[in-house]
Amino acid sequence: MSYMARHSAHVSVRDSRGSSNEGPRSRMGYNNDGIFSSKLKVPFILFLVALGIIVLRLFQFQVLEKDQLSEEAEVGRYYITKIPAKRGTIYDRNGNILAMSQDCTDIVCDPMMIEKLDVTASVIQKHIGGSIADYKDRLEAEGRYSVIKRGVDNDVAEALKVELTKLKLDGVFYEGSNQRVYPYGSLAGQILGIVGNEGEGLTGLELYYDDILKGTDGEARYTWSNFEKNNTVIAGTRNVRKNAQDGTDIVLTIDANIQKTVERAVEEASKHYKAEMGMAMVSDPATGEILAACSTPYLDPSDTTSFDPKASQLRLVTDSYEPGSMFKVFTASIGMNASLFDDTTSFEVPPMVLVGADPVRDEDGRDTTDYMTTSDIITHSSNVGAVLLGRKIGSELFAQGIADFGIGSPTGIDYPGEVKGIVAALPDYTGEDGLTTLGSMSFGQSLAVPMVQIVRGVGAVAFDGRLTTPHFLRYQGDELVSWPVGERATSRYTASLMREMMSRVVAEGTGTQAQMSGYAIAGKTGTGEQADPETGRYRQNYFLSSFVGFSPQENPQLLCYVGLLGTSHLAASSAVPTFSTIMYEALSELGVLPSEELIIPRDAEAYDTEESLAETFEAESTTEDETTYEDEAESETEEDTSESRDVEADDAEAVDVEADDTETDNEEIEHAEVVGAKASEGM
Repeated sequence: MSYMARHSAHVSVRDSRGSSNEGPRSRMGYNNDGIFSSKLKVPFILFLVALGIIVLRLFQFQVLEKDQLSEEAEVGRYYITKIPAKRGTIYDRNGNILAMSQDCTDIVCDPMMIEKLDVTASVIQKHIGGSIADYKDRLEAEGRYSVIKRGVDNDVAEALKVELTKLKLDGVFYEGSNQRVYPYGSLAGQILGIVGNEGEGLTGLELYYDDILKGTDGEARYTWSNFEKNNTVIAGTRNVRKNAQDGTDIVLTIDANIQKTVERAVEEASKHYKAEMGMAMVSDPATGEILAACSTPYLDPSDTTSFDPKASQLRLVTDSYEPGSMFKVFTASIGMNASLFDDTTSFEVPPMVLVGADPVRDEDGRDTTDYMTTSDIITHSSNVGAVLLGRKIGSELFAQGIADFGIGSPTGIDYPGEVKGIVAALPDYTGEDGLTTLGSMSFGQSLAVPMVQIVRGVGAVAFDGRLTTPHFLRYQGDELVSWPVGERATSRYTASLMREMMSRVVAEGTGTQAQMSGYAIAGKTGTGEQADPETGRYRQNYFLSSFVGFSPQENPQLLCYVGLLGTSHLAASSAVPTFSTIMYEALSELGVLPSEELIIPRDAEAYDTEESLAETFEAESTTEDETTYEDEAESETEEDTSESRDVEADDAEAVDVEADDTETDNEEIEHAEVVGAKASEGM
């Protein structure tokens, strides 16, 4: 067989053997159908999953989290800081600016750029004052950012910049800022409050209305100095990224002129009567607007270097005290409102009565039993008489009655730190049928409340029995703020009777020094003993001597409370004349004209002059050092407290007590009209 034949046969046999079952040969990695072989399928799937994860992460980083990652990257390179917004301006009710934010300049430096230390420090001291030594310390501080002086007047900063540039002194930089300024100085400092270094309200209305006043902060960034140990920022690299938005202006109910009168009078009275603390509040009883308020010591918001925590609090709101005989106004009102007695009801009043195991006497020291009407009890401030009124009322009705006057509950005043006081609930009354607690509270002991509650409660008497909300805010931006009117505390008729009784206090009782030429004044004294917090016993000759009153009697425009804490003087000779000084000037400031029909009382000439309270004190002083509590008590024994008056009701003017409550809706309309009228007048 030839070679070709043998070769062909060999090939034929091999091809026949190799292709008998497989058909055509597949490519590497693929089967005959063109898909992955089983050996590579799993790795390929894992590859696709990994690729998908990478794509998703890239989408997350570059799209979803782009801004966040950009900011995080900047943190490593830049220092982000806020630019405090310019706070809203605070005005008084007459448009006077009480507090405002003023543009200024913060002067900073990069110590590494300072070459001529002495010359630079000298030029800075020349323009902004201070100590050259202090400036040298700041100019050569560690790091690359040092504050030389914050809050520099813009014109002063510009003059400094011009001279340093002219002398080619580098390294000093100027950052725009703002600071709180007070055109009236420390006036109403406690009400306004203070602002922190970061532009946030810390006390007073600056804190209470911080969200309104603060605006929206801007943002700036500095470049980090990564080559320094302390990793400080570099001065001069400040870049504003987002401008700040100014806060909203507010208009207060405060009258700057009346506030000035009140602060002066309270400070002088506190010194003269050796009081530990003095306080006062002037308000409109028909609206609850507060025209002035203060408590000593005063706060200067522009100077907090010698900060006194007590000065930052308006203590009529934040502290509680035993009110004393002012509380008799509520006791009598509760009984008359329940028709248990009226102003002419006569009581047999002994010289002493036991309240629990404690004897209660009147301050005049009388030792006989006298017959007194309800009006007499209020006029001459009889403690024993008030206890009898309380017993006539009973514990349950009394507890409900003082609650109706808002005693023991927050008033809702727009000032931080208001306390509700310490007032026993009915289940906690002691003695049989609760008579021990009732007896003490009926003349203002065994409870402690912030004096703003007394202002609100007596304001209800002045405003025909309706409670209002004491407040400071009048306008927020251009919007007149509405304040809620509370529930009725008494009927109109009861409020009218109580106003008449309080006018007798001024005409012939313990408040005669409140008389003013041409004005009908109604009020009530209170000489409240105060407990020692350590011993729990009443301190000797340590009183809160108070007077609260309003004018005119039948259509009150103003209500004023004055309190002197820690004095040994009774209210009749300390708080009352202080009230008179404040009220006379306040009524005059508001244009409330005196009535020619009113008889000018004795010593009225003192109120018709422009003498300060201190001058009045000097004119009234005698050779004696001071009148002590015992001296006053002795002098009061000469008063005839047994005299009663017989008052006949005038049927033509009588008001049906039961029918009064049906007029509530009409009274709400009338109140709205009063508020609207006063708002339009721009009081």
